[in-house]
Amino acid sequence: NTLNDKYLQVKKILELLKDLSTNCSQIDSELQKIEQQLAEFDPFLKDTDQNQHTLNQINNKLSNYRAEIKKLQNSLETFKEFISPEVSQILKDLELKAERLFDTMEEYNRAFKLAKTIRSEYLQNTEKVSYWINDTEEKLKSHYTEPLEYKVSIHNCCQERPTVSEWFDIARKNGIDILQSTHDDQEAQAIRQNLDHIQERLGHVYGLLDEQKIIIDNVVDAWCKFMELYQIII
Repeated sequence: NTLNDKYLQVKKILELLKDLSTNCSQIDSELQKIEQQLAEFDPFLKDTDQNQHTLNQINNKLSNYRAEIKKLQNSLETFKEFISPEVSQILKDLELKAERLFDTMEEYNRAFKLAKTIRSEYLQNTEKVSYWINDTEEKLKSHYTEPLEYKVSIHNCCQERPTVSEWFDIARKNGIDILQSTHDDQEAQAIRQNLDHIQERLGHVYGLLDEQKIIIDNVVDAWCKFMELYQIII
């Protein structure tokens, strides 16, 4: 019986080692694929949905492999006195490799989130500046507005200029960040053209505001003086 028990125990250990060798080989192969996937990962890829999908996929795989490695380590505990240090080291190396890949993935995840924020801020601020330009151009075309009302409108637009300039500065900074990081030539060209176009329109509208401010101030001053004189005459 004792001999039979030992035979069964040895048989079980050999089966365990065989399964362990197969599982370790498979996990190592999959971890190498993930390592290659991370090496090719571009946090600034324009297709953010694709990047999010890739990161979620890698995260799920690594979580599963880390759990599998832990399970294999636990299975060795029962027979640890029969297992050579080399076998235990193989699992330890796999565990460290999985942890290192997880840390790399987290770094790329942070870089990806930053890239998303930069793109979002770029779009938000270019849209705000463009809306303000369009709105101001409409106000400048309002020839049927009363002079005093027109003056208030122009002065309000002039007071908004520092805020609008700040929006554009943020958009330009974000645009430069994207240009320095993106590998998409079409996106880079579109950003350059968009920033140049907005800057040109902004300069044009600022110039018109300065002109109209001087004109309407003179008109309103003249009108007020005329009304004062008119009141005196009446």
